[in-house]
Amino acid sequence: MAWPRIGRAGRRPEAAGHRLLAPRPSRNAPGRCILAESTDRCLLGHRPEFPVKRLLTLASFALVLASCGAPAEPPAPPPLDPTGTFDISVDGQGMAVTGTVTIREAAQGYSGYIDTDIGGAALADIVVSGNVVTFTVPEAGVSFMVTFEGAGFTGTYDGAMGTGNIKGTKRSGD
Repeated sequence: MAWPRIGRAGRRPEAAGHRLLAPRPSRNAPGRCILAESTDRCLLGHRPEFPVKRLLTLASFALVLASCGAPAEPPAPPPLDPTGTFDISVDGQGMAVTGTVTIREAAQGYSGYIDTDIGGAALADIVVSGNVVTFTVPEAGVSFMVTFEGAGFTGTYDGAMGTGNIKGTKRSGD
């Protein structure tokens, strides 16, 4: 391929201190554009071509980086539903008592009842916080704090008769 005459008096670009790159087609003059390494401009005066391939590569890279941001927070666990009937065992002060605790939804939160070998009473002040439920048995002057896990709970009680542990397992089908 013959180099076109360029510049004044037909001097070739290398005479002006530019190293020539291979001829590259241009939108304006296909097959006739010559780039000089020192300026990366066409020596024929054509506008440089828009580097579409480079832009697509950079855009793809930016998209990958953007999608690799900080991991999303895991979804919050569903709120605890403490309702149901639980078979319980209460240990404390050298005594073991068995029975049931029943918790139901009420108009203003929850209501419940505890029924054991030594008697029964209504539950009050039932509060759910995460997987922890607190409640009181005003008739006995006892407060309970239980942690639900799986199909049951474990916890402690404290009151006029001392302290101890409570364990409950939800009845199937309830």
